[in-house]
Amino acid sequence: VQPIPAQFLNVMKDGQLLRLDISIFVLHAVMTANFVVLPLILRDQLGLSDVEKADYKVFFQLAEVTSHIPILDEWKKLGKKEKTSFDQEREELEASFKEFIEAAAKKLLVTDGSEVTKNEPLFYSVGKE
Repeated sequence: VQPIPAQFLNVMKDGQLLRLDISIFVLHAVMTANFVVLPLILRDQLGLSDVEKADYKVFFQLAEVTSHIPILDEWKKLGKKEKTSFDQEREELEASFKEFIEAAAKKLLVTDGSEVTKNEPLFYSVGKE
């Protein structure tokens, strides 16, 4: 199949397609900002000291090392083998960060100077007692 330049120009002149293209571009830009730029801006705008920023660092590191793994619609497009491979990679990365994430989460949960005991959950469970 060969591209036909005249048809390409007709497509580019179509107002409905142009609006659709622009809205998809804006949607992707907003989603990228939500996952990449916004967390960095929030981190900087919270006015945290360098010591406090260090408490969050492990979460950003994990996000960075897993950022190449497709999400949402891109994940749905993957085949079973690819999903299995990415799942295995993600689980290995999470396991390598586990100790650091648990320590950081415990630090962040202790806001009143009290100690977190080993039996205390790191997350609030929803719908379970």
